[in-house]
Amino acid sequence: MIWEKLGLVFNIPGKNPLMRTHAQRPVVIPLDKDRVRVYFSSRDEFNRSRPFFFEAVISGNRFEVTYLHETPLMELGEDGTFDDSGIIFSSWIQTNEGILMYYNGFSLKKNVPYETSIGLAKSRDGVSFSRVFLGPVLSKNQQDIILVGLPNVALFNNTFYLFYFSGDAWIKYNDRFEIHYDVKLRTSNNPNFWCSEARHILKTDQKHCFAPSCIVQINSNYYLFLSGRGTFNFRANFEDAYKIYYMVSTDLISWSEPKLVEGLQPSGSGFDSIMAEYFYCFNLNDEWYGLYNGDGFGKSGIGLAKLIEI
Repeated sequence: MIWEKLGLVFNIPGKNPLMRTHAQRPVVIPLDKDRVRVYFSSRDEFNRSRPFFFEAVISGNRFEVTYLHETPLMELGEDGTFDDSGIIFSSWIQTNEGILMYYNGFSLKKNVPYETSIGLAKSRDGVSFSRVFLGPVLSKNQQDIILVGLPNVALFNNTFYLFYFSGDAWIKYNDRFEIHYDVKLRTSNNPNFWCSEARHILKTDQKHCFAPSCIVQINSNYYLFLSGRGTFNFRANFEDAYKIYYMVSTDLISWSEPKLVEGLQPSGSGFDSIMAEYFYCFNLNDEWYGLYNGDGFGKSGIGLAKLIEI
């Protein structure tokens, strides 16, 4: 699989107090043959994330932002709830009742930095979102002992699939706690409830972490894109920093080993000099595109890529 980078296409103006830094975790909904809505999360001065969106026209290698929505699509949860300290949209599905959007909800902790759980919101117009439940649809449990997050939900063969990361340990390194996680899968016949047994899709040693970023079907294969990093020193060390990987399956059960995506790795200069992560793949006008973040988990903006060869 070979992709071509088309460069940095969006970063926030930084003037809105609720949109002070970051354009993190792009999520795309195609609107028509050459127009998309891109959801992202931005942080306020207290480092709390809220979701926003912009719209853009894509034609060939051209990407033009036509509108930026600067009002948060959801507000933080009430004090003490699972999403009182941050919300990051992550994945959506279309239903008869509108759009269901799965998201990361953040709450701060005392002994470790934070906890994430998976929340669910709904919208008729893709602009105004409301919580389906005040609590999470999936949080830490007997099988996911520390935290869960980055939900990627898709409907294949009349079954809903939820790919997510599952934290299994906080590890202290240079007086800072870092989370270690693996990739797991749950299935359901109802997108509101995920009670099935969790199954490991990818399990790693404590020196490496992988999180799902997008699941798509291209021809007869399923492609799960991943953000992979070292557990320690990944914010500034090029070797351990986030990189974009993929795994392939023909049945959603057995998966290949993760491979680096050719053409999408950190460039050594520019907005993605050290990191490349949160890749989101989508089809528009029979072309496959992808948006992703570079350095600083989206602090440096969003880049665009185009599929050249499967």
